Amino acid sequence: MRAVEDFLRTSNPPASWIAARGEAALEQVRRQGLPHRRLEDWKYSDLREALNMERAAAVGDGASNPFTGLGFGRVEFVDGVSVTGFEQLPVGLEAVDLLAAGPMPVWVETLLGTLVRDGLSGAALALMSGGVALRVPSGLVLEDPIGLFFRST
Repeated sequence: MRAVEDFLRTSNPPASWIAARGEAALEQVRRQGLPHRRLEDWKYSDLREALNMERAAAVGDGASNPFTGLGFGRVEFVDGVSVTGFEQLPVGLEAVDLLAAGPMPVWVETLLGTLVRDGLSGAALALMSGGVALRVPSGLVLEDPIGLFFRST
């Protein structure tokens, strides 16, 4: 796990406050471990199968996108960096690229990483190297879904 952590931290470092929350989440993962089938919330999930890297690589290679052509707002990320799509999001929806330069809105700094419930969400936060924060203001009705697509080279 250390090699993955080191790679992600050096290849696309998040802002210092995000990194600090990630470090705290990683410490929680070290204490609690990853969820397992003896925990009620995870009794039907086998993470050993999901984390099988050989299988994951085989599924990801050349797999077609089942969402192509559905006509909804989509943001695409390559290696954690947004490459397209913010302009396609509905008017009024607040979207923030987490790797954008400059200060983050207060709602992002206040909420990001505060709902870490278990080892899996903690690991996701700890290893985060980019992404988007979305906020739907009260009263805004989204007519269509929003697609976030993540690719890795």
